[in-house]
Parts: sequence; structure tokens; C-alpha cells
Amino acid sequence: MSFEDKYAIEHVSRILEEHSYQSPRDSVWHYTAAPGLEAITQNKSIRTTHYSCFNDKMEVILGYELMLRAVRTKNSNGDGEFDDVAELLSSLGRLCLGEITPAIKYPPHSHPEAWITNTYEYYMACFSQADDDVSQWMTYAGGEGGYALGFDPDELRKPINLPPLTKVYFVPVVYKGSDQRYIVNRFLDRTIEDFRLAKIHDPDFNESYHHNHAAKWLTAFSALACIFKQEAFANEKEWRLLLCFSPLEQEEMLRKMQFTPKAGLFARHYPATFKNFPLKHVKIGPSRYQKVSERSLAYRLQQAGLHAQIELSNATYQTV
Repeated sequence: MSFEDKYAIEHVSRILEEHSYQSPRDSVWHYTAAPGLEAITQNKSIRTTHYSCFNDKMEVILGYELMLRAVRTKNSNGDGEFDDVAELLSSLGRLCLGEITPAIKYPPHSHPEAWITNTYEYYMACFSQADDDVSQWMTYAGGEGGYALGFDPDELRKPINLPPLTKVYFVPVVYKGSDQRYIVNRFLDRTIEDFRLAKIHDPDFNESYHHNHAAKWLTAFSALACIFKQEAFANEKEWRLLLCFSPLEQEEMLRKMQFTPKAGLFARHYPATFKNFPLKHVKIGPSRYQKVSERSLAYRLQQAGLHAQIELSNATYQTV
């Protein structure tokens, strides 16, 4: 079974493009420790990471929980009671739980990752509109000796040398519950509408169609699931560069894939490159040695041929 569905992909693209139609007016910031800064300046690329390899276990899973709630709400409202939509909703619910339907021929798993990674590859890099944010210095930059890299948001939308079918989005994270539900229900309504049209017009419609339709549309939904985050993180004002690779181009994607061995996890990444590398600022985080680092960093940027402005954080360095 092919997991490509052009209508599902087009609908997801439309939602993401509408959601991100206007870039932030100022730089967006990537908080990192010294090794991250060195890797970015040396390679002049931004490393995107497969969503399953993020530190937060709730990344993407939240999207499927939201979908599962939406499916259950429609079931409780009696949607599809008199046609095959009830079977479609059942298949969607089981897939969100990781219970793979017989038509897909995979053993049961406890996480949607089990079947999504056999179809599409979704990679993300994270940025923030929050400048000089104390909580992000602590969380993402190690507390002391960290850096915030300021990027041009318009240029981040333009990575180059990607496989032709790769979809690229630069989108704000959705934190508010009502906004998350609106996006999920909009997608689910279109999933049902397309299924009903197929039942009328598709000559290949059969008793297993609802299984295949659910799998294809949830595969496309994975791109939307990448933009949801718990409301407790709203102060981060996060934007994400999202690369969606088609399974038809896996061989080309593999040529550039990178890997990081971690404790208990072998992570995978894809480097995003740009015609004009969009680094505009480098902010040196709270530290005992900001001025020393400032001089060294000026030399490093000059050596790398980068013309970013160097700034110092105003956050106070504290010892424990």
C-alpha cells in the first residue's frame, strides 16, 4: 500500500501555510551550548532532528492525543452512525493508539512512530521569538557558557539542495488548546469528507478502504502533529523549521543524513543548508567570561566568513 495521498498532503500544506503566512518581524533565536555554536559556524548549516529523537517524549504524541480526542468526540456525537464513517473513525482511533489494523500488516506497537517512520521522515529545528530569555538559557544553553543564535526568519524558509518532493515549512508552535482543537478538527472533517467522496466516486472503493484511508491521512497529519506543544511552554514563543521527506526519495535523503549516539538513543538528523546562511546575531549567554568569549567569537566568525553581530546577554550570571 502506498502511503502517499496528494489530497491529504495538499490539505496539510494549506493549513500550515495559512498558519505561518507572516514571518516574525525580528530575528528568531536558537539557544544552544558551545558545541552547537561550533557545529553551526563550522558547517554553515542548521541541523534538523527527527521528531522521535527529541528530548521531550511528548513531542508529536500530543498531536495524536488531540486527534484521538477529536475522533472520540465525533463518535460520541453519532457522526457516521449510518455509514462507513464509523469504521473510518474506529481505524483512526486505533492508529492513534498504535494498534495497527490488519490491512497494514504490522504487529501492534504502543506509539504511532512504529508505522509513521516506515512512510515519511519529519525533521525539525527549533527557534524562539523570545530574546535573552532566562528560562531558555537554563534549559537549552546549559546555564553558563551558552549562546543564542539570531536568524533571519524569511531566509530560514529557503533551505536548498533538498530532494524535489520535500515539503518545507517555517511555522509557529500552537500552544493554546482551542487553537489546537480547531486545527485538528479542520483536518478530521476534511478526512471524513474525502472518504465520503471516495465512496461515491472511487471505483477501487472496497471493504478495506477505510483502513487505507485512515493510514494515509494520518501519515499526512504527522506534519501537523509536529507543531503542537503543551501550553506550559507558551513563553518560549517557538517557531519550527520543518522538513517533510517523501518515502519516494529516501535514497537521496540518506546521502546527507547524520547521526548522534546518545545514552539509550541513536539519533538521526538532516542538515539544512542555505544559499545565504541566515545567521544575523550571536548572543553570548550569562557567564563569568563574557568579554573573553566575545573576542574569541569575533575571531571565529571572521575565520568562518560569517558577519553576524555579537551581543552580550543582560541576564545575570549566578553561582549556586
